[in-house]
Amino acid sequence: GNASGLDFDGDSGYLKVSHDSEQSNPLAIKGDMTVEFWVNPDSFGGGRVFSFSGDAATDDGPNNSLYELYITSGGNVQWVQETGEGADASPSVFTSTGITLDTWSHVALTRDASAQTITLYVDGIAVGSPHSYANAPTGGSNGELFIGANGGMQHFFDGQIADFRVWNDIRTADEIANNLNHELVGGEQGLAGYWPLSDGSEDGAIDLSRNAADAHLFGGAHWI
Repeated sequence: GNASGLDFDGDSGYLKVSHDSEQSNPLAIKGDMTVEFWVNPDSFGGGRVFSFSGDAATDDGPNNSLYELYITSGGNVQWVQETGEGADASPSVFTSTGITLDTWSHVALTRDASAQTITLYVDGIAVGSPHSYANAPTGGSNGELFIGANGGMQHFFDGQIADFRVWNDIRTADEIANNLNHELVGGEQGLAGYWPLSDGSEDGAIDLSRNAADAHLFGGAHWI
C-alpha cells in the first residue's frame, strides 16, 4: 500500500529497529548527528517520538539513551541523552516551538559534539539559540532505535509520525529546509537511517538508507 505515515495510539503502538548482528550498530550515534521527522501530535506529554535505548527499563550504562525526544505541554521539545549509569545528560527544554496539536510540523534536531549543543528546527527554521549539554552520551551497547516509544516500553507516543531520518553528521539549516518537503533517494552521504513510512506494509517500515535496517511494527500503530 501507499501510506503517508503511521498513527500511534499512545497506548501500545511503536516501531522497533532491531539490531541482531555482531557488527556495530550504525544507529548507535554518540557524536555529531541529525534526526528529522514530520509529526502531528494528538496529545502532548511524555510519549517518545523516538528513543535509541536498551529495551530494558534498567538504568545502567548499556541501556543508556543515546538520543531520545518527547514533546511536552505547549509543544515544548525535550531532547534526552544519558551518560554513566543512566545519568541524565540532556539539555534544557526548548520552548515556544510553534508545534501544536492536530497540525503537521517538520522537526529536526542537530547535535554538535564539539560545541556540545543541540539545535532545534521547526518547519526549517531554527527555534531560538542552540541549547548546551554538559556531558556526551555514553554506553548504549544494548540500544536499538524505537519510534513511538522508549526502550523500556513506557511513554508511548500519541499521534502521527512520517518521513523519519537519522544522519551521522550535522545537517545545515539550508539542507534541512531544502529537503523537508520531498523524499530522499536513500544513498545520501551521512544518512544512517531513513524510514519514509510510506510503504503501508503489515510487517513494518523499510529503511531506504544503505544500512537497510527495516523497522518492525508492534501494537497500536497503524498506517495512515
